[in-house]
Amino acid sequence: MTSQSGGETKPLILDGLNACEGEYDGDLEDIEKAILRVSQLAPSYNISSGIFELPECGKKKFSKLGSGISRSAYIATIESSKGTTMLLEVDRSVNHHISTVLISLDSKKSSNLEAKVNEVLKLIVENSGSWPKDKLATVAKDFGQVEFMQHRMPANVANPADYWAKRLIKKFQ
Repeated sequence: MTSQSGGETKPLILDGLNACEGEYDGDLEDIEKAILRVSQLAPSYNISSGIFELPECGKKKFSKLGSGISRSAYIATIESSKGTTMLLEVDRSVNHHISTVLISLDSKKSSNLEAKVNEVLKLIVENSGSWPKDKLATVAKDFGQVEFMQHRMPANVANPADYWAKRLIKKFQ
């Protein structure tokens, strides 16, 4: 993905997850812009990203948007001098408020990453759009530390992507 102002990320490939092809008609544009802005402000970071459908879990409705389209998640890996962090942002369409999850990946424990990401995404579907912190901590201990970022920002923010990018960069330093 490339922005008009020069930021760039590489495509993220996660086997076992369905990547969204083409334009995604959901509520992930803000995080995409923020990650592209991170790549502009911190060009030394190696960033890969993609949009993936949430897995279906039985009859849980959260994996679908009201129109029957699969709800998706924006997933990025950010490699900095501090290490590698995985960012998970679930589509918040239909006024559903979900925190962004950052998982600091331990290089010794990050084998079978795709299966773990799928497991984490299933947790949010099974819990109807809420991150179950106790279960997430159990899953995440296999590959790193978990942190939640809420979507609150001051009312006077002129550029939300810039605001988010600077907040994220602080986490990656």
